[in-house]
Amino acid sequence: YGFFADPWSAYARVRVLVPTEGFGARGGVAVLGSALVQRQLWSWLAVRAGIDARGDRPLVEDGREDPDSGGFVLFASPELVVQPWTDAVVQAALRWPIVQALRGEQREGPMVTLGVVHDI
Repeated sequence: YGFFADPWSAYARVRVLVPTEGFGARGGVAVLGSALVQRQLWSWLAVRAGIDARGDRPLVEDGREDPDSGGFVLFASPELVVQPWTDAVVQAALRWPIVQALRGEQREGPMVTLGVVHDI
């Protein structure tokens, strides 16, 4: 879902990943969601604030569930979006885990993500 009212915009999406059988292991079904709001500061610069969530079933290996896989995590996600030239966008984001309900011995830490989109 997208909403646009210059200089503001908002975006939300949900994805479902259904892994297929691999070589002895199969990841669990995962549901991923994102929601963000963006403020366009100038034609070339925007800031975003959002949340990203992931919930997934445990990994299955040799017919058994891995006790240290699966669960739920929610991230706060501030971002910068820069358009350095026409048809190019660079995104830089921090993903900070704020809620973790993960199974077994696992933790998510903060992440930095970078992305480049170029229209050809």
